[in-house]
Amino acid sequence: MTTQKNHARSTFRLLLLLVAIALFGLVGCEQTSVSQEEEIANVETIIAGTPTVTPTPTNTATPFPSPTLTATAGPSPTPTDTPTPTVTPLPPTPTPNPALEGFSYCDQFAGVPGSGRFSARLDAVQTTSFPAFEQITFDFTLTKDSAPFSADVRCLHEQDYVALTDEPAAPGPYVIQIDLPYWIHDEALETSPLTETLNLSTTTMLKSISFQVDPEAAAGATVFVALDDLVPYRVTLSRRPLQLEIQVARSSPLVATSDQLNVPAGGGDVQLPESLFFVADGDIWRLDPYDSDRGVEPTPATRSLSVERANALNLTESLEVEYDAAISPDSTLLAFCRTQGPGGDPDSSAVVMPSGLWVMAADGSDAPRQIIAPGVSCANPTFSGDGATIFFSLDETGVPPAQRSIWQAPIDGGAATPVVGGDEWNRFGLQALDGGALAYSADSQDGRSTLFLRTAQGEELDIGATISVSDDEGVRYRGFLRPLASRDGRLFAVEALRADEPGADLLLIEADGTLQTVINAASESELAYWTRPLAWNEDGELLYLTTACASSTVQDYAISRYWLGRDQLLVAGVSQGAIGGATVVGDGLAYTTVAHVAARPCGAFGLLSDSPTTLWFWDLESGVRGTLVTSDRSVNCLTR
Repeated sequence: MTTQKNHARSTFRLLLLLVAIALFGLVGCEQTSVSQEEEIANVETIIAGTPTVTPTPTNTATPFPSPTLTATAGPSPTPTDTPTPTVTPLPPTPTPNPALEGFSYCDQFAGVPGSGRFSARLDAVQTTSFPAFEQITFDFTLTKDSAPFSADVRCLHEQDYVALTDEPAAPGPYVIQIDLPYWIHDEALETSPLTETLNLSTTTMLKSISFQVDPEAAAGATVFVALDDLVPYRVTLSRRPLQLEIQVARSSPLVATSDQLNVPAGGGDVQLPESLFFVADGDIWRLDPYDSDRGVEPTPATRSLSVERANALNLTESLEVEYDAAISPDSTLLAFCRTQGPGGDPDSSAVVMPSGLWVMAADGSDAPRQIIAPGVSCANPTFSGDGATIFFSLDETGVPPAQRSIWQAPIDGGAATPVVGGDEWNRFGLQALDGGALAYSADSQDGRSTLFLRTAQGEELDIGATISVSDDEGVRYRGFLRPLASRDGRLFAVEALRADEPGADLLLIEADGTLQTVINAASESELAYWTRPLAWNEDGELLYLTTACASSTVQDYAISRYWLGRDQLLVAGVSQGAIGGATVVGDGLAYTTVAHVAARPCGAFGLLSDSPTTLWFWDLESGVRGTLVTSDRSVNCLTR
């Protein structure tokens, strides 16, 4: 027995020595790190202090892998299928650096919200470098009896900096903006060492600091910190002494695969299952499935638009501008608004442009037919459930801001007639519902916003007022964006702007105006900043987009599928641009990605007309994802 124990002890020592040699071999000819030296020392300590070894294997876990000499029964080392696999594998989560805990691209706040104006002197500005991040410390002294200190902090792209400050150029590719709107312009501020620009030489990521104060204002100051790259940051505030610290990471965690929706997937050529319609360059286009047997090669369509993996047809090639197009329920007709003459994008124009309503065959077989003559401003056409009527909004004043009422016109000819309007409300975003009802949003010049439901009997219900008030009589929502109806018209989804904090919840509402579901979670424990509907499929499933936090430089997004109270995460990523419009085509999702958006937190559907855009198709069954169209201007999908 003693011989067996000695033999077992020798075998165990040999195994531990082999592990130590393997660990040392991983280092190669490079210098051994402190952590690796500690691991080797631990192995030697175990060898010296191991009294005996049991002759049979135990389930005690070792702090490092040990070699297996014989096959063992149990789970296979190869990965197994998850019970509910996602359509596209999510990117691996990087191991977090403990030193960067709390760092993010989100807009951040320091201090006490709503505390009011404060009086303070800036005493000094210091920079410090650490292995994982660089830091700027602003030392303040509050005046006696002053309100608490507060600051809003966000990161801007250089293009946004120029747009917001009217400066000819930004001090760096990215700029952290520290907004101090409540800093009183008194003697304490006037004696602060506020230089126009302070160039930094001891840091690599932090380039310079500049201050901006409006001498005509009673309060407010802005500090700009130039960055060499887009990196996460953290804002901290200590009170004794009063110090505002801005810490920026030394490197960016973003890589090409961080933005999953901008990466081809599936290893195959993307194929449209049916025709897809979109608006670009002031025209309506149809993309047909690419047919290799026909020998038709995809070719660039215009100077600003390039088509790949599909056959493109410009349906409305004209000097006029077509916009706000809609597809009939049977996909045979298009309704759209057309300006009176050539010009820019009506959505980006400060002037209400005269336009009329037109219809045409979706296959391009006949010429467009005018329903409403130019001279008024047309918007938001939508077909009734039976396809016999077009509803649309109309501004008859021609004076901004728009004051739209709702009209209807029969498809087979006849005069257009008003449905509702002519009061203080500007109605927009029409959606036809089951049974002949209409859902639409409205706002007024005095800042009010609501959600209306017009019943089939002609009664207009202010369901927004009911939904906005909670059970304890508190106001939950301050406004609503455009609704999106399911294909059968039984439900519609709408973004509801929160009243007590930034962002939007996603509401699912039944055709009679009953609130069914509120979707607003980024995770089980966190509230999403913004939740936006993308598209409904034929099965009544809603695909929606969640933005985790407010950020002007990145969109930390997730796309999920909702059905009967259940959510399925499809993909998640981080984009330096934004996700635009989307529509379901067959079993797949067509969507646009935009290179740059307006200088505001990403989340809502707000795109720049001159931003480069890519139209993608993602087959949700096979996982194949690829580009269909690239353009140097905006591209909008048509949702059915």
